[in-house]
Amino acid sequence: MKSREEYKLENMAEFLRHNLTLIIRGSKSTEERSHYIYDFFQGSDIPNISLEYDLSAKVYTIQYEFRGTVITKKSQFSNFSVVLESMPNISFKNILVDITSLQHSVIMFIMNILLTKIRIAHLFLSYVKPLEYLNRTPSGKYEFYSKTFPAAMIPGMAARNKNNEIIIPFLGFDGDRLNNILEGMTYDEVCPIIGFPSDNPYWQYESLRNCMLVLKHTASEQQIRKCKANSVFDALQTLDNILNDYPSKNFVLIPLGTRPHSAACAIFASKHINNVRIIYDYAQEADICSQGVRSTTIYNVSQYLI
Repeated sequence: MKSREEYKLENMAEFLRHNLTLIIRGSKSTEERSHYIYDFFQGSDIPNISLEYDLSAKVYTIQYEFRGTVITKKSQFSNFSVVLESMPNISFKNILVDITSLQHSVIMFIMNILLTKIRIAHLFLSYVKPLEYLNRTPSGKYEFYSKTFPAAMIPGMAARNKNNEIIIPFLGFDGDRLNNILEGMTYDEVCPIIGFPSDNPYWQYESLRNCMLVLKHTASEQQIRKCKANSVFDALQTLDNILNDYPSKNFVLIPLGTRPHSAACAIFASKHINNVRIIYDYAQEADICSQGVRSTTIYNVSQYLI
């Protein structure tokens, strides 16, 4: 395992303000944490780009903002890097990707692009933890997603189905999502990963409770691994451990957990491109899932640049 360069935002703020050459983020929404990084760096002379993915049209919207200039372009996967690099006054030397505000699928897509397609010097990720999560039903279940779609590959990471595959899902609160993805799939084994500890220990229990039926159905409840819910590096370490235990297997990653977990899946798949693929159900998140800001973590993942 490589070094874990994980910092609090307040300890990195001055360095980032003076050295970042580009910020990549999602569109601003009413959730405070989704625009926290954008607001934090307001007044800094740093270009920023927001990304959104339209699943029905299979098109990315790229919006560039710098010194009062706003440019919006649309791109398909095939020419995304060219469009991104065509923006004016842009440097890919030191990049911060705010994974808090990006859609899960876009996190994995842009991470793969930055790790393998564009020459950059340093890559940082930011993740803002909320003060509390909302959308809890009377039964105690959290409902973060209003709609899901048939599982599909992440553009640019579409390795072919192979034999001798092990399914590695990062568990979320919605067990139905995992069940729907696994239906119709052929696999040899399932090795689930659950994030812990959260600020509320109940969240870990909730994930297990909601996924237990499908875990029992796949005979995988005894194979559960644990990793920190909000650590990119801990998720990577867990994946490395599974790789050491199953060196001859091909991996199918199913990121249904946190955004740091999705980022870790993209890093791992980019590193092991020949025997790892990612599938995702492109879940549509509720407009507001949380409120407040608890803390912000910066991950330096430059060591994984290829």
